[in-house]
Amino acid sequence: MFGIQMADPAAGVEQMAALGVGRIMVPAFFFAGPGGLDRLSEFAEKVMPLTSG
Repeated sequence: MFGIQMADPAAGVEQMAALGVGRIMVPAFFFAGPGGLDRLSEFAEKVMPLTSG
């Protein structure tokens, strides 16, 4: 589960991949509250391309 890696999601993806992780779950509460959908969209645009899947 992605948690502390949210401080630097790009590095977190690299870290998880180096450990052999094939699927990452991001807790929904990171995107809760005002502006949550905007943060989710930004996360998807910046971090999702870094994954191989």
